[in-house]
Amino acid sequence: ELRMLMKDFDVIGDVRGRGLFLGVEFVSPWKNKNDPLAQQIMPDANLCKFVVDYLRFADRIIISRDGPAHNVIKIKPPLVFGRPEADKLVSSIRSALSCIY
Repeated sequence: ELRMLMKDFDVIGDVRGRGLFLGVEFVSPWKNKNDPLAQQIMPDANLCKFVVDYLRFADRIIISRDGPAHNVIKIKPPLVFGRPEADKLVSSIRSALSCIY
C-alpha cells in the first residue's frame, strides 16, 4: 500500500525496508532555472515534518523522522500492529499529502 502512494504522490521518493521496519522518503524536485529540463531530487524535511505532525495531531499516530536530512518517516510498529492499523497509517499519510497536493 505504501508503494501505491508513490504512484499518486511524486513527493515520495522511495519506500524501503523489510517486513514492518520501513522508511518513506519525502523529496521535492528542484528545477534548474537555466535548463528547464534538468531536475534534481532534493530531500524535503519540511514536508516530512508536516506529515509527522499531521499524523500526530489529526490521527493520534506517533511516528518519527530519520535520515541525514530528516526527510524519512521511520515505521517500526509494535508486534500488535495488524492490517487495520497498517491501513489506517497509509490512509493518514494519504490524507496529509492530500492537504498539500
